[in-house]
Amino acid sequence: MRVACLVLLLVLAACAHPPTQEMAHARSAIQTAKSLPGNNPQADDEIRQAEQELQAASQAIREKNFALAREKALNAKHRARRAAKLKQQSEQ
Repeated sequence: MRVACLVLLLVLAACAHPPTQEMAHARSAIQTAKSLPGNNPQADDEIRQAEQELQAASQAIREKNFALAREKALNAKHRARRAAKLKQQSEQ
């Protein structure tokens, strides 16, 4: 029981602050994907979706929903990385 309470406290503490690091990583990944050469419509779509996820994360932060903000920021980063990979593949 003590372990379960401790784990719950740690999870709640992790969600008590805005995900500033995750937001920064997402912004960086989006910027990197945008700056890569390559013409790939799928990559462009992934970048647009990453930007939408980042906007949703910002909105969640304004609403103090930090768990949702973290999730959206991570989604944005993953989409941006996928876009970068697609762009790199289209250049080969």
